[in-house]
Amino acid sequence: MKKLWFVLVIGMLVFLQCSGSKTTLSVTSLKEEPQVSVQKEMQYESFWEALENLDFDYVSTQQATLQQHRFTDALKMVVSGNFDAAINDFRALYHTSNDSLVRVHSRTILDNLLVFQSKWDELSALPNESDDTLNSETSLAAIYRQYPAEQYDFPAQPEELPLELSISGSPVIPVQINGHKRKFWLDTGAGLTCIASDVAEECGVYSEEAGDITAQTATSKRVAIQPAVIKSVQIGKINIENHPAIILNKRDLEFKLLGFIRILKVDGIIGWNAIQNMDVKIDYKNRMVTLRKPVKMNRSVRNLFWLGYPIVRVSSQDGLPLYFGLDTGANLTGLHDNILKKIDVKDAQEVNSTVGSAGGFERIKTLKIPKLTLMLNRYSLQYENLVSHPQTGAEFIKLDGTFGSDLAATGSLRIDSVNGRFEVEYPEDH
Repeated sequence: MKKLWFVLVIGMLVFLQCSGSKTTLSVTSLKEEPQVSVQKEMQYESFWEALENLDFDYVSTQQATLQQHRFTDALKMVVSGNFDAAINDFRALYHTSNDSLVRVHSRTILDNLLVFQSKWDELSALPNESDDTLNSETSLAAIYRQYPAEQYDFPAQPEELPLELSISGSPVIPVQINGHKRKFWLDTGAGLTCIASDVAEECGVYSEEAGDITAQTATSKRVAIQPAVIKSVQIGKINIENHPAIILNKRDLEFKLLGFIRILKVDGIIGWNAIQNMDVKIDYKNRMVTLRKPVKMNRSVRNLFWLGYPIVRVSSQDGLPLYFGLDTGANLTGLHDNILKKIDVKDAQEVNSTVGSAGGFERIKTLKIPKLTLMLNRYSLQYENLVSHPQTGAEFIKLDGTFGSDLAATGSLRIDSVNGRFEVEYPEDH
């Protein structure tokens, strides 16, 4: 199954438990966002590696074909939030390019953008690329396109909801699924809203026959999924009708110690396909979530975009652009191998970590980075003992790390996908 738009729908429900010191974060507030120049010149092995790192300045200095230039321009549109134009260009490249890499990468990104905009008809119309992809008649897109279009009904005023934290530190909010009260995780790392099989049955959410579909989790494990459309999801006074979702076996949303002591049961997850349509503030300090209808603004600077995963642009202390995934379902911020080419890792130590996700836990070897400073908006984030783990979720782009809920554990974060805005706020006494 190579259609990664549904293979990687489950976010990083991750617990990192490494030997040695615990990951910590200290924050310094700056009077204004720093204006720094890049002091390090990156070198890449290929044109494509530079694009995977979104280094458009480097790419502009390299020889490239007309089709590669068109691909680069379309990728810039994704980062700047011009999704309709990007879809048109990637579709044209996919159908007409005689460069196999341009064609393959264009199809990957095209699939993801069509999912992002819930264009199920257009996605279903695309041809299968190999024998191991699902037939379009039984794909998720073919299921979702049979239902009326998803609808959002917002109240006039922002909706405030009480926030609970799971034992992993992930935000949990009250919802109603077809009128049944439940508590779901608010998880930016989950591409689609998920619901446990037992909760789905209790709430009258029925799966559709779509063949054998599995999804990659944050570990090496894969879990079976079933497509479904939830008639009504109520989050406070916000009502979502005909909401695409997936059903997972309840066992895959349980976390157990020693294989039999259940420490956590997840009823369901509000995923990115809902979060992207709302202006969300998660106030961890005051235990409150505020949701409102997003208002389109003309923003010259966007630091949040989506390509298989919500991605935040930050920078290193010396001004080097870095790209971090955003996963409120993860308890800790972590690094990915790609950043090791950009930062000094001479003091890195190999450690053992336990990583948990849908489907259970597994033990992996990782690197622990003693110190790393990141610049985000007007804050300097000083991390100690960050741990690396495999990248999941993002398509085409190589992430440098993933922010977990610990980023704002003593403050709040704001997610406004419509305007490409991601902000953190910390109390003055942080």
